[in-house]
Amino acid sequence: MSSIRSLALLALLCLGFSTPVGAEEPLPKPPEGFTWQRMPPIHGALLRPDGWFYNEGKQAGTDGFFVTKEDAETGAGFTTGVSVFCVRDIPTRMGKSPTAYASQYADVVATKHELLDRSSKLEGPFTAVRFRFVEARPAKDGQESLTKSQLIIGNDKTGTAFLVVFQAPTASWAEAWKTGEVILKRLVFDDGI
Repeated sequence: MSSIRSLALLALLCLGFSTPVGAEEPLPKPPEGFTWQRMPPIHGALLRPDGWFYNEGKQAGTDGFFVTKEDAETGAGFTTGVSVFCVRDIPTRMGKSPTAYASQYADVVATKHELLDRSSKLEGPFTAVRFRFVEARPAKDGQESLTKSQLIIGNDKTGTAFLVVFQAPTASWAEAWKTGEVILKRLVFDDGI
């Protein structure tokens, strides 16, 4: 089995490091106020803030993992949290490489929303595209806008893409991002998935 690669948002944007961690080896010590949440189906892990909730599921061949401030199992959904989706076999399903998929996905979002920032970085077998935008929601429903930071990580070697989304209400984004940034800086993915 291949090693697990730790992808850090900061690393993707400027430092360019990764830390290999074996699938069964202990993960690095989490920051205070967080614990590691393993994502067994994809041999990965992400940080879960103390008191937050975890869910996972699979739909149409896509694995989904959710760490949320609100209990999403109540059926009400969530406004603050991180979603990780693992989409396998991108070349067959989408007709393009995961790297091309990541870039084009960001392009499509840019046609619907004004991107507040966008960057990309190559890290080992992974190519990552990161962008942030505000998603307006119907005022008639009394819902406030959400700010979303998305990270799409393509692995052309395996044909897999990981879509990572941290979202929070725009009015509380600055405070929520203090938590979201910590989570996105310490994602762990298996480079063989």
